[in-house]
Amino acid sequence: ARNATAGTLKQLDPRLVAQRPIRAVFYATGAVDGIKFKKHSEMLEALARFGLPTQKLWWVCDGIEEVLKIYANKVVAHYDEDRDLRRQLPYEIDGIVLKVNTLADWPRIPGRSRAPGYAIVHKPVPWITPAETVLKAITVQVGRTGVLTPVAELEPVFVQGSTIARATLHNEDEVARKNVRPHDHVIIQRAGDV
Repeated sequence: ARNATAGTLKQLDPRLVAQRPIRAVFYATGAVDGIKFKKHSEMLEALARFGLPTQKLWWVCDGIEEVLKIYANKVVAHYDEDRDLRRQLPYEIDGIVLKVNTLADWPRIPGRSRAPGYAIVHKPVPWITPAETVLKAITVQVGRTGVLTPVAELEPVFVQGSTIARATLHNEDEVARKNVRPHDHVIIQRAGDV
C-alpha cells in the first residue's frame, strides 16, 4: 500500500490520481499551536476527537513486563488465522511499533540513521508472507561506486502490497554457492521496508 501510494502521488496526471482512492491513518502530529501533548496516547486520542482516522489497535503499557504481556496475549497468541490481529484492521500491516509514551523522553533517546530511538518496529515472522515465482534471468547492475551486483529478473509476483519483478542477489559468491540459475523457482519474501 505504501508503494502504491508513493507512486500515485508522483503521477502528473490528476485524472489518474483520482482513479486511485487513497486513505490516510494518522499516528502523530507536528507542532500544533495552542495544544501541548505530554503523552503520545493523548495525541492519538486528540486526533480521533478531531475526526481524523487513527489506528484503533493500541495499548499503553506500564513497563517492559506489561509490554511483554500485551505482546504475548495480543500478537503472538494471534498467529492462528482466525484470531490474527491483522484481521481487525481495514488495511494491511506487516508489523507493530513499540513507542515510548512520554513525549519529553523522545529527544533524549538516541536514534539510528533511519529511525528514531523512541520507537521500535517489530515484524513477527508469521506476518511476513512469502510468494513463489520463476527466476527469468540474472543481470548485473553497476552501482554508483562501480560495484557490480547480480540482480534476479523475476516473473512479477505480488508480495505484501507490492509487485516484485527484480531482487538483488547480494553478491556473485552467494549466487554460485546457492547454484541460482534462470528458470529456477524461487521464494520471495519482503524484509524491512523493501
